[in-house]
Amino acid sequence: MSGTVKVQLLDFHKGPFTFYIQRDEDGYIISIPGHGGGRDGPKFPDKVEQEKWMRTHSHMKEIWYLTWKCKDREKLHQFLKKIGSKKRF
Repeated sequence: MSGTVKVQLLDFHKGPFTFYIQRDEDGYIISIPGHGGGRDGPKFPDKVEQEKWMRTHSHMKEIWYLTWKCKDREKLHQFLKKIGSKKRF
């Protein structure tokens, strides 16, 4: 299962902000758009404030450039609520 979530505000920052969510074997992978980095994937965020917000407020482990790990569905739903999304996975 995977999907894209877009929100217009992230705290006091105006968006839009995009989050890519994918299900994996033991939870969910959340990534944000970026550029640079070559075949390893993007290393630099398209929106620096989104990366800073994720590092400060998401309470998830950053597992790769612009990529975080969410261990269970309840924490994913808490995260989605925190960013103001009504989408469910």
